[in-house]
Amino acid sequence: MRSRIGLFILLLGFSSARAQAACDASTFGQFLAEAQSLGPQAESLGRQMLACPRDDYRHAAVYWLSFVYAMQQNAAAIKDLGRSIPASGSGSEKVQVLYRAWQGDYSGLANRVRIGQRDYADDPFVMLVLARNLIRFEQYKDGLATYQQLISLQDNNESSEIERLYALIWSRDDEAALLRIAAMKRYDLSPYLRQSVERAETLLEKYGNAKPGSDHPAHNVWMRVAGKDLVDLRGYRRRTLEVDYHGPLHVAVGAHELSHPLDPEPQKEASLELGYTFNLTTNWNLQTELGYFSAGDQNLMGRVDNFIRLGESSLGFGLRREAVSLVERPLMIEEQGLMRDTAKVGMSLWKRYVFTAALERDGHEAPFVTYQSELRLGQLVTEETEHGIGFFIPLEFSDHPKPAADAVTYPREWKAGIGLRAAHGDGQYWHLSGDARLLTVSRSYYQDPESFTKLLGAALRLEAKYFVQRSWHVFVEAEREFVEKNPFDEEDEQESLVVLGVALTGAGHGSAAKEMGR
Repeated sequence: MRSRIGLFILLLGFSSARAQAACDASTFGQFLAEAQSLGPQAESLGRQMLACPRDDYRHAAVYWLSFVYAMQQNAAAIKDLGRSIPASGSGSEKVQVLYRAWQGDYSGLANRVRIGQRDYADDPFVMLVLARNLIRFEQYKDGLATYQQLISLQDNNESSEIERLYALIWSRDDEAALLRIAAMKRYDLSPYLRQSVERAETLLEKYGNAKPGSDHPAHNVWMRVAGKDLVDLRGYRRRTLEVDYHGPLHVAVGAHELSHPLDPEPQKEASLELGYTFNLTTNWNLQTELGYFSAGDQNLMGRVDNFIRLGESSLGFGLRREAVSLVERPLMIEEQGLMRDTAKVGMSLWKRYVFTAALERDGHEAPFVTYQSELRLGQLVTEETEHGIGFFIPLEFSDHPKPAADAVTYPREWKAGIGLRAAHGDGQYWHLSGDARLLTVSRSYYQDPESFTKLLGAALRLEAKYFVQRSWHVFVEAEREFVEKNPFDEEDEQESLVVLGVALTGAGHGSAAKEMGR
């Protein structure tokens, strides 16, 4: 009998030792790495953490396992995880309110925090429980706002910073997640923060909607409706209403009103574009598109573009045919159907230097070439930058040996200058960006192709986005270009573009959510 009791005590001690070993910091760190990477061991390690006697490990395991299940579209498993939080024997109202929040009844806790009730709104632990469960049960806007309040209560709260970052991924808001990553990477991060940020970036690259070889972030926009107004003070104008769908198939439909100073009435035309992207490898994709423009006799448009990513650099090359009236100033009525054929190559070196070269031809006119480059200095400010200011040096050269039939061209033209690019946003609801450049323009004229006239030019671009909900945002874009008048003109060149629209993101699109889940 004594030997059986001794054996039982020995087995009990061995089981306790194994449980303690499964709850140490090393195992918890391994679990976090697997969960943040959606690794194959995430669930088994998470179940070990749920059995831990330590509340902090158990609570964190519920959150991170919920993240894993959310990416797998398993809502039932997320709700069941709340049962891993034991009901306390304490009769305290606060303990019971917190327990109900883990089970999905978070409204009582949220109301107490909202009205600023004592022992709730000023308690970081309460705020953490509320933030985690708002995110778990898909109340993303309120959950992210609660994380922001929690971080303001506690300095250097690394775990909350990372949970908020992954909550953005959880909510399928890739753009906001990339903005947050860019903001965090500007600081000297601890090993835990740095590794977590790197895993988030890798996760977005693997499951997000970023195009290999592109310098732009994964906007995750699947529908965009916009009105555009291009105005040249010399009498050219193009108004467009465009609906642009990005899904398995890219579809863009546009209605255009084209005005030329020599035409008595504006012309109304329509366009349609259908495209598909072939992901040939993880670093190479092929974008194809077939289009139709209603003006003229030659109505077909199209393009084939290759994008190859080489680490932080990229290479692109392609062929395209576009209606000149849709990419330049509108042409006269009899020329509205003129098409431009383009062969173009480009490269980006570590996102610091960008170069493109294009050989173009409008209809049967003489071909011409355009070279553009941009060197980015100081802080690298791209579309995913949340806060920042950087400089860049633009350079452009065009060689147009013969004048165009219905457009203002020059035999040779150089543009060089200095630019300032800036971005600012809160990483959640709004984002502003823009750039300004001051240029010196050197042009030759067909009357005397060998002599150049130097002119002063400037350009300004602004963009604002406001995320009304996680599933859609409104945006405004504005551009203004100016070049002082030359000896052969009577007025300065001034051109402006205004775009106003609404964009729907993948957070509200079933196919995008399923793709992220896969």
